[in-house]
Amino acid sequence: AYTAGHMTLSGFAALQGRSTVEIVLGWPAEVPPLFVGTGTEAERGAALDLLARPDAVYVIDALTLTEFVNLGVQEVLGHLPKVLVSTVTKVMLEGLLREAEEDRSLGTSTEVNGELAFIEHHARYHVRRMEFFKGLLGAVEQYCEVQPAYGELPNEGEVPSLADVLQEEEMEVLMLAKEAGATVLT
Repeated sequence: AYTAGHMTLSGFAALQGRSTVEIVLGWPAEVPPLFVGTGTEAERGAALDLLARPDAVYVIDALTLTEFVNLGVQEVLGHLPKVLVSTVTKVMLEGLLREAEEDRSLGTSTEVNGELAFIEHHARYHVRRMEFFKGLLGAVEQYCEVQPAYGELPNEGEVPSLADVLQEEEMEVLMLAKEAGATVLT
């Protein structure tokens, strides 16, 4: 459903009973890649203009933060004037770390080409997961300011229908961006 464009990645994650962070980390190489819009030349120019503002404020979501940390480029956040993370995002990341610390699973079952498969979890798997989630929270602590979002999104245009497709974190990110006059990094 995600690859057909009928839902957001967080909606797909919710259907799988997982977080967007876990979906990004476990995205298989043999399926269509996660969608990244490159935009038109004019849109890319406008994006660069947004990034060049010396007094700009940005809000980053868990999915984008995961990509930055996964690629080892989280230091780029230190070059932006101010980066906010919603309280919901931080609580979600803390929950993922807590789950990883408590995880004693020996493996995961999955389906590969219509057949049941089992992926064994070695001790190093658990250590890497905990280190990664600590890295996400470390990036939040080092480069971001955590803020709650208050209020509601405007009740005009297509905005009311967003509540039907967006998950809690996405709504919180949008409300925080609206409240802070910020640009969303996603």
